[in-house]
Amino acid sequence: MTSFFTSLKEKIFGKKDTNAERLVSVTKLAPKIFEEPGKLLYVGARQDRMDFGNELKAAGHEFTILEIFEPNVKHLIEVCPWATVIHGDVRNLENFSEDEFDYAFWWHGPEHIKEEELADAVQGLEKITKKIVVLGCPWGVYPQHHLHGNPHEEHEASLYPHHFEKMGYDVEAIGTIDKPGSNLTAVKHF
Repeated sequence: MTSFFTSLKEKIFGKKDTNAERLVSVTKLAPKIFEEPGKLLYVGARQDRMDFGNELKAAGHEFTILEIFEPNVKHLIEVCPWATVIHGDVRNLENFSEDEFDYAFWWHGPEHIKEEELADAVQGLEKITKKIVVLGCPWGVYPQHHLHGNPHEEHEASLYPHHFEKMGYDVEAIGTIDKPGSNLTAVKHF
C-alpha cells in the first residue's frame, strides 16, 4: 500500500515534495476529511501558513479556526472571511460543546506544547469531535524558537509515534527521525 501512495505522489508531483508527502499521508489515513464536508475545527494558523487550508476549504467544510496568538487572530479575521476565527488555546476547550465538530485538524501544533500537556489537549479535541481528529508534527527533535514575534512558535516537545499510538491513533512517519522535514501524521476515527 505504501508503494501505491509513493507512486501516486511521484506521478502527481514529480519530485520529492515534503508537503505532497504529508498530503498523501493525511489522505491515506483520513480520506473522509477530504470527501465528506462537515464542521471542521482547524487549530493553529498564522499569517503565512495554514497547511492544507485550501484543500480542506475546497472539500466544503464549515471552518472554525482556533488560534492562540492575538496578532494572528486579527490577521486571520481579515483574510479568512469564510471562517469563524476564535482567539483561544487548544489546552482550554471548555467553551466548545461535546461533539460540536465533525473533524479536528491540529497540524504542526502538538510540538508547541509541553509533552505532559499533550494527552489532555488531545482528549479535549476528541471530546468536541464526532468523526476524525488529525494531528501532525515533526518526527522527534526539531528545535525551533519564537517566529514572527510569537512566543507560541517555540517547540516545547519532541514527539514520536508512541506518544500518539498510546492514545489510540494510527501513525505514519515521513522522512528521517530527528531531522528537519520529517513528519508524523496521527489520525483517530470515532
